[in-house]
Amino acid sequence: MRFVVSVVSALILSGTVLCAVPSASVAAATTTSYVTMSSESGDSVGQGQDWFWGSGDVITASRSTEGLVTVNVSGGSESTWFSFTFTPRTGAALDVGEYEYGLDVGGDGRGCLSPSGKFRVLDIAPDLSHIWITFEQHCSISFVSKAPVDPALFGEIKLGMPKASTGIDVRAESVTWPPEYLGIESKTFPVPVVNTGTETVDVSSAVLSGDTSAFSVMGSTCSHALAPGEACDLYLGFDPPAVGTHRASIDFVAGGRSHRVYLEGDGIGGTTSWTMSSEPGELVGDGQSFAFDPANTRLEVLGDWTRVHFYLRSLQDNGVLWDAHFATVGDHAFRAGDTFQAVTYPGSPDAAGMRVNGNQNYCSTADGSFTVDDYAVDGGLVVGAAITFTQRCEGEAAALTGTISYRAGADLSSAPTTLTTAATPSLVTYPNASTIHGRLFSSERGAPLAAEPVLIYGRAFGTNDWHYLARITTDQLGNYAWARRPVSISYYRVLYFGRSGHDPVRSPGVRVRLRARVQVAVNDASIAAGHWLRLRMTVGPVQPGRYVVVQRYRGGAWRTFARSRLDAHSVARLQLRLTRPGRYTLRVLKPADQVTIASTSRTVRIVVK
Repeated sequence: MRFVVSVVSALILSGTVLCAVPSASVAAATTTSYVTMSSESGDSVGQGQDWFWGSGDVITASRSTEGLVTVNVSGGSESTWFSFTFTPRTGAALDVGEYEYGLDVGGDGRGCLSPSGKFRVLDIAPDLSHIWITFEQHCSISFVSKAPVDPALFGEIKLGMPKASTGIDVRAESVTWPPEYLGIESKTFPVPVVNTGTETVDVSSAVLSGDTSAFSVMGSTCSHALAPGEACDLYLGFDPPAVGTHRASIDFVAGGRSHRVYLEGDGIGGTTSWTMSSEPGELVGDGQSFAFDPANTRLEVLGDWTRVHFYLRSLQDNGVLWDAHFATVGDHAFRAGDTFQAVTYPGSPDAAGMRVNGNQNYCSTADGSFTVDDYAVDGGLVVGAAITFTQRCEGEAAALTGTISYRAGADLSSAPTTLTTAATPSLVTYPNASTIHGRLFSSERGAPLAAEPVLIYGRAFGTNDWHYLARITTDQLGNYAWARRPVSISYYRVLYFGRSGHDPVRSPGVRVRLRARVQVAVNDASIAAGHWLRLRMTVGPVQPGRYVVVQRYRGGAWRTFARSRLDAHSVARLQLRLTRPGRYTLRVLKPADQVTIASTSRTVRIVVK
């Protein structure tokens, strides 16, 4: 495990953002900060417990000189501290996207020697003033994306993110379970609901929508009114009925406002099992029969095209129950249908290698044969395998026979996707809206991807801070649309995180230019020479301190006549003494800046007598 920075040390780091989350007695905030974490049985870091930090606890974020982002938490009901470190891609800053490596979670003196897993950055500011990350860690170097091999530690981090209600904290918005085998019920995930206001609030019954066959409300302690500072929990479950990605959402009302929590999980395909039969007198199996599946064990796989190691672990303590090692001859690759005569692993120049141990017995000298029924490697890691073997130990005639399958026969293909994005109109006058719209479809077949979530991000012109704006679901034709009233010249992009069988994709950015609404009013359209003309000018969006320019049309061109500064309410007042009789054609110009393009008011005609 990397060195974990203590909370006290974190406060003096350069670039650290400190968030001492206020207690319920403090005035209600417009942002929320929390860390929610759940640990599966057998996970050494979280120890199978649920962990929460939020109101009254300390949450910090810092960035190292190498670009690593670390979130430290301290407090909670057990007065614990934990550290969450996220490593960006080489040569880049941590940005919105999904990462298959670079996660390290530890705390209270516990950590992983070789942490692995994945995390999803949903939002992050360059100065770390706001962060939204979901994560899943396994203490194993052999973790393969979409397939758990040992107990998981998973959860969500929010720091300085906008909140829907000023009196309620729902400490989960996006719950993603670790991938699970069909028919195996995942770890129940509690969603805390905290009354951070000053009045008692009611929490309605939760309503599940979407793929309701995969998710369920396992229980709730929110059946009563919550007093100020009181909390309750919604207990959510995931039990995949089919292979692939499942998504749903749960809605409830608390404090008079609707709240939604998004749910996601993958059902693992293929066959995963370990079955064996030992003949009487056989050393390792001791004459017994064995049958293991994901309901009672976890199967871990290490290997490449020429050798593979299987480890069968206990769900209770993650201890190894059985292990099996197979190697081909020389550099010959594993291929489905190949049969090898084998000697003691790792084999010899003329023979393959094999050894199966367990049941508290050890085979020091092995011989026999094995057949490769299925084998798949992706990115240098074994992602599917099935091997049938016969082993004899110490030269004895009695044999141990069996079949080990790891996601055998699973469809591991993934198709590229295309995501289009446009803004209509691309030039709007404040406070009108522009619609961000596009289509999500399979790049190869052109088929629309329906009922898929896409996330919309925006940034203001002149900044690099892309921030999360909305989550939209595609319709039956793969289309999505979202209306936005911009308050500055803005850029928008859309992100699809993918699912089983479909690759993630990010759209190019699109620009929406904003024209200010410039209004002008005069005290009179006809005045006597030498009298005062009074103008009241307003600009939207509000831009205090900026100048507006009064122009007169003369000689075929608009010429500057006067100027005035906008006050805190984006209003400017100006008095002009017009001494020369005649007709004056005036308008107000708000010059271009990072907020709006150059914008003008209506034309005003004044008669001076």
